[in-house]
Amino acid sequence: MVFVFIMVMFLVCSARIVSINNDSRVQAGINQHYINVNIASNRGRIFDCNGNALTGEKYQNVAVITPNPQTVMYCSTAFFGEEKISVLGKLKNGKPAVVKDREISCAGVINVKVPLWENDGFCAHILGYTDSSMHGVSGLEKALDKYLYSDEKISVKYAAKANGEVLSGIEPEVFGDRLSTSGVITTIDRNVQTVIENSATQLEKGAIVVSECKTGKIRGMLSRPTFNLSDINESIDSEDSPFLNRALSSYNVGSAFKPLVASINGYEGFVTECNGSTVIGKNTFFCHDHSGHGRVNMGEAIINSCNTYFYRFSLSVGKDKIYETATLFGFGYNKTLCDGISTIGETIPDRKSLESNSALANFSIGQGSLLASPVTMLSLYSAIACDGEYRLPILLEAVMENATVTDTFDINPATKAMSKEKASMLKGYLKEVVTKGTGRNAFSEQVEVAGKTATAQTGWKDENGNFKEHSWFCGFFPADNPEYTVVVLVEDSANTKDSATGIFREIAEGLSSNSVDKSTF
Repeated sequence: MVFVFIMVMFLVCSARIVSINNDSRVQAGINQHYINVNIASNRGRIFDCNGNALTGEKYQNVAVITPNPQTVMYCSTAFFGEEKISVLGKLKNGKPAVVKDREISCAGVINVKVPLWENDGFCAHILGYTDSSMHGVSGLEKALDKYLYSDEKISVKYAAKANGEVLSGIEPEVFGDRLSTSGVITTIDRNVQTVIENSATQLEKGAIVVSECKTGKIRGMLSRPTFNLSDINESIDSEDSPFLNRALSSYNVGSAFKPLVASINGYEGFVTECNGSTVIGKNTFFCHDHSGHGRVNMGEAIINSCNTYFYRFSLSVGKDKIYETATLFGFGYNKTLCDGISTIGETIPDRKSLESNSALANFSIGQGSLLASPVTMLSLYSAIACDGEYRLPILLEAVMENATVTDTFDINPATKAMSKEKASMLKGYLKEVVTKGTGRNAFSEQVEVAGKTATAQTGWKDENGNFKEHSWFCGFFPADNPEYTVVVLVEDSANTKDSATGIFREIAEGLSSNSVDKSTF
């Protein structure tokens, strides 16, 4: 009986011990925790028309340091100052430490390459930038945030104790470090953008826009000055408004408007005498050449940019035809390139104001209350290049999710703005502007170009009391089989009137060279 009693007690105790052990294991499982160390945010990327990434194509290394004796020893000698104090403080408390822009070769360190979303200045105004929450703040980043923003984080997951200390002996896992294959495909061509960026090294204030003549697709866009992302406050406080996208902003256009007035049918034979000025009402209107151009026809008036010709031409044609032609070419209203990206400040004199002959004369040479953006000027010169037709510009090709195109955007329908014969006639005049007229500085031995100069008066004075002027060159190339329309604006162009034509020439030669990659998406 004693023996039986002892055996029973032994079995009971054994069972109790097993039960206690099992309870301990269950409790250990319950107390198992995880901590996620978020090291970056993922975001959809912006691509050019050939599939080149315009954002997120650059990377930085992020080192995630696991707390253990070996990493503590390593960091004690590899780091200094505040960084050393911060890293060692976390490791000694059993927490992982994160160090950016450094690759560390040490057991217990996970090196993860994460995409950089900071804009380095390339195509800055049209791409824009993001804030710390990875939402777009300006440009396409803001306009297309609904396609680009993602809640996905790039993180390292650690097994941890209940108090948040990392459990040793369990390898951490990396999540979300795949390259994003979602985003938007723009009409921008990185090769074209590179050419215009290289051509604008001397452009202090102004804009350049390049479009495909026949489709209206924007292939490059630039605004100067640009902003400094490393010091936003410096750019915000700048008097030159570096955050303003001048390619989308409206300006006095001056003589670049004259080919539109000349496109009106029925007045091709108009001839007048230019003595350097003409009196309209009580006002005297001057030609830019105060000595006069003598007897001039339409071609000579465009080639030499004779103001007197267009003053008198406008009075002969009348306000209605000029006003209606201007609206046909898209002047007077803001253009939407894609949702969230539009031109601003486009204005045209109202019809009633043009009952004043003085206002009509100013309108005929692109002065007065007429304001237009570089983007709007594309339409006029694209129509001349493409047999009288133009398409409103666009900036977006498609939306892509997980490497699959889910939505595409069509080019805009063509608008017939002038006859094929009139377009051919104006094209001939614009070629002569470059070979023997006011645009000779745009002449190139490499490619035949056509275009028009302008010096637009603003009515404003600088700090020295001099009137501010804007310099333009609008044109296309190759002249007889145009591929690109280019508009160059130089803001406040005192002493730099030829710079717009010189920039145009550099762009034409750069895009016509064999070095430009024409690969497709």
